[in-house]
Amino acid sequence: MINLNPQCPRPYKYLMVVPMLGYMLCWSNLGHAQAKSNPVEPLRTCTINDADWKLLIDEALSAYKQMETESFIEQRSDALEHVLCLSSVVTPQTVAVFHQMEVLHSFMNKDKAAFA
Repeated sequence: MINLNPQCPRPYKYLMVVPMLGYMLCWSNLGHAQAKSNPVEPLRTCTINDADWKLLIDEALSAYKQMETESFIEQRSDALEHVLCLSSVVTPQTVAVFHQMEVLHSFMNKDKAAFA
């Protein structure tokens, strides 16, 4: 059951009551109105398959092995940008290589939380 309800704090204006579970939910649609008023850039269209994405990751790992940190960071960024462009299912081997790249990046930045 959804209805307008003054019990919700501002800017929230909707209340959902679930009697069986005994909770209420308030939410707002202000985000939708704001999104309509801001111009939206079109989505970038790109495609990359598993093998090509693995090559990007391998280039980053090669840069790390050669101790070229700036090149590693650039290659890693390039590989991360192409994640959304994947047009095929990624193999477990590629996922493993990706995680290896991420662990090396965490190690390089001394990110101890990544190893916890």
